[in-house]
Amino acid sequence: MPELLPPNLTFRVVQSPQAVRNATLARLDHLLVVCPAKISAATWKQIPQSRLLQARARRLGPDGKDKLIHGWLDKTAATGITLARLPADDDSSGGYFSLLNLAGKLAADALENNPKTLGLMVVGPGDEDTDRMIRAIVLAIGAHDFTLPQFHCKKKPAPVTRTLRILGLGRRLELGRALIECEALNLARWLSAMPPNKLTAQTYRTAIKTLADTHGWALRFLDEPALKRLGAGAFLAVAQGNSRSGAGIVHLKYRPAGSRKQPALALVGKGILFDTGGVNLKPFKYM
Repeated sequence: MPELLPPNLTFRVVQSPQAVRNATLARLDHLLVVCPAKISAATWKQIPQSRLLQARARRLGPDGKDKLIHGWLDKTAATGITLARLPADDDSSGGYFSLLNLAGKLAADALENNPKTLGLMVVGPGDEDTDRMIRAIVLAIGAHDFTLPQFHCKKKPAPVTRTLRILGLGRRLELGRALIECEALNLARWLSAMPPNKLTAQTYRTAIKTLADTHGWALRFLDEPALKRLGAGAFLAVAQGNSRSGAGIVHLKYRPAGSRKQPALALVGKGILFDTGGVNLKPFKYM
């Protein structure tokens, strides 16, 4: 039976900024290579198996820029390679939505054969576009590698600990925020997929308390009597539709250690179970 909260991420990110060696490629199960829409001769020289991939790119012609090009690396047992070209509007700026679409397409393609170790090379774009592409792929793999809660008797196989190895960047990229975003997105997807007989007002509160204890958030729960004293009539009117009592408002507060400033942002969310079944976070700045 699925838990109230999802498991931790099942993939890790390793950065190998130095020049890419054949021995490194041989340890991969699959390699993703992302290039600009127009690939220069200098860029082709940096791409493993470039002759084969370049020949296949020529056969696709100018209309095949959105298609993935597949091949196999030389001198390896079974390391596949996928070449993708950035949409034209992403070579210099803008177009983040198309970038995320490409990242999702790449992640789905690369994970199709369940590789344990993925390599990623972004060759050709400037540093800013390279960083955006890498972060987008990290988010996409985190989403595609995530299993939603399942309610059946068949035992699920243990998740594979997958490794994404970023190759040849020449520097290390800060990816802490991207990994946190992966966990946050998967948490929202997990809770949205839970049926209402499992994620009730009471169990939702239990899940929130677990998160608060884990991350050091201060938690205060305003139950129905407290809300009645405060005059929250609109909330209580909707809560009457629940078959069981237990509705309320959770107030979470977090202040980093050593910070004396007032928080700059508040998030107000709605989670009326048996109504929308979702949580709609609306940020606003304190006045």
